[in-house]
Amino acid sequence: MNNKGNLHRGVPGVLAILLVLSLLLPAPSSPVQAQASAVVAVTPPMLDIIRGSTATYSMWLTGGVDVNAYEVVISYNPALVSSVTYTEGTFLSNLTPVYSCNNNPTLCPGVFHLAEIQITTPGVTGDGNLVDITFTGSANGITPITLTEAVLADPVGETSYPSEVSGVLWIHDDPALTPNFNVTGTVRLQGQTSTGGVPVSLGYGTVHWLGPYSATSTSLPTDNLGFSQVEEDIYRITASSPRYLPVTEASNRTVSISASKTTLSPLLLRGGNAVWQDPMGAPDTVIDALDLTLVSGQYQQTGASLEGDVNFSGRVDIFDFAMVAGNYGLTSITAYAGWTP
Repeated sequence: MNNKGNLHRGVPGVLAILLVLSLLLPAPSSPVQAQASAVVAVTPPMLDIIRGSTATYSMWLTGGVDVNAYEVVISYNPALVSSVTYTEGTFLSNLTPVYSCNNNPTLCPGVFHLAEIQITTPGVTGDGNLVDITFTGSANGITPITLTEAVLADPVGETSYPSEVSGVLWIHDDPALTPNFNVTGTVRLQGQTSTGGVPVSLGYGTVHWLGPYSATSTSLPTDNLGFSQVEEDIYRITASSPRYLPVTEASNRTVSISASKTTLSPLLLRGGNAVWQDPMGAPDTVIDALDLTLVSGQYQQTGASLEGDVNFSGRVDIFDFAMVAGNYGLTSITAYAGWTP
């Protein structure tokens, strides 16, 4: 297999050329089948690499029928990637590149575009790798590896458009070269004595891009969170618990972990968020009339599964109303604006 990662021919009308070249081949003896169920996927869906090293993805075709040529277009963040090369896959053979453009600053910045066709070779049916694409990570961060276009052609030039599945590339510093620390903290739930079961996360570090780190609170009154081997960096904190306002990424609460900062300031999650998820399961981030309506509708009911029981007492009562009223109008941004982790 030849590495043609820097080839650029600038040929217009890629599919038109594929059709012309396909006329060099004899017509198939059997009818051409549709490829509506075919899928081209960036495989694996996610890779992480140390900055300066490489990551290789395969463009994996599933359900191909009588394939003789293909075209793929992939976009990514050129600020994080310095070069892109490719090696032909094994699904097709006797391939000739018709068009290739790899991160050219003028013609295709942040884009890998490749079209290839078999010469004097029968079409192929089944599953397999169309092409391997290798990215060199030049800066820390996360970039989508987005398959923006995939086209298949059979030996007589009939084209089809398979489903497309994209991927992600995560580039970070070498953790072996970054100091790390055990980090502790305390999280409490307003209106409750119980403190256990609250998930808290430190996101990706904004300098070294290592992480994320997760911990779940225990039932201890203090120091009930523990994160192991957290690299020195600046992290955004998130936390959530049913019927409480979550600390979200939009809350923008950050902490700089270092040798002198390994303990988080205590966090009190504000309660009264009876409608704590939207119909799609996303977190609700405001205490409003919907919460009051839910508590009112379940007033004086008992049971462990009542969302109106915002203080988890087992009964919807005046104390639940008081918590909703006391925090009414708070959002995940305003509720934690004064918390400095």
